[in-house]
Amino acid sequence: MVSTRRAVFVTLPVFFTLVAVVFQVVTCVGGLDRAGLRDLYFLRMNTSNIVPASETPYASTLNTVAQRLGLQNFYQTSLFTYCYGNATTNGTTLGPVTGCNASSIHYAFSPVKIIENSLAIGAQVNVPTDVQNAMTLIDRASTALKVLCIAGACLAFVVLLLSPCVYASRLGTFFVWLIAVLSFLANTAAAVVAQIMYTVVRNIINEDVTEFNVIVTLGTTLFALIWVAAGASILCMLLMTFAICCCPPHPHDRLSHRDRKRLDKERIAALSPSTLSTSTMGRR
Repeated sequence: MVSTRRAVFVTLPVFFTLVAVVFQVVTCVGGLDRAGLRDLYFLRMNTSNIVPASETPYASTLNTVAQRLGLQNFYQTSLFTYCYGNATTNGTTLGPVTGCNASSIHYAFSPVKIIENSLAIGAQVNVPTDVQNAMTLIDRASTALKVLCIAGACLAFVVLLLSPCVYASRLGTFFVWLIAVLSFLANTAAAVVAQIMYTVVRNIINEDVTEFNVIVTLGTTLFALIWVAAGASILCMLLMTFAICCCPPHPHDRLSHRDRKRLDKERIAALSPSTLSTSTMGRR
């Protein structure tokens, strides 16, 4: 039988691993063109008034022309694609998502390319050189983020599949713990990279790109999902570490199935009435 303390400290990691798998998978598929997913995003760009009113008295007219050329009121990016939509009828708030770009494993977030692809053919957006250099780094970080999220979800799923091994022995727990450590590193790195990358993009566009009136905000839901996945992976790894160090398996758990049956029969025979009476007579 498994001791109560060990049962607790090997069952809780399984639960937290399941949480990590579910939340990381939702992070990966968030933003796809499906009901309930298309509203998830890491970053949203409000381009409804891309021409600042301070630049020209014809800002409202120019914004209308930009929209007729194909510019949407807002764009929001996720791991494998981006979605877009328009403002509400009164023009004061952003409306629901009206469409999404085709998802791709090769998708890399680039706000400049997103806007250029939405405008008429041949249209280009000129941004400062330092911003272009920063966007190149963001492109590489976006690729790394996809790899980390997929790796974290896959490793957590492997831990979930091998979770029965942690009940048998310290060796089995140690083997699963190694994979749990890799899952923890991948999921935590993914959360950190996402937080830093999109925060940097937000600050660059809001503070440095003054030629356009683009307001960037971060999406709280998708960030919450990726951080919960990272937190669950951390708890899984820590609890497994405690199980290895402080919760050794019961000696009975290390025996083979045949040896267990033999010992159980010997215990039953020792406690049977005939055995007890024979033992009593022998004492007399």
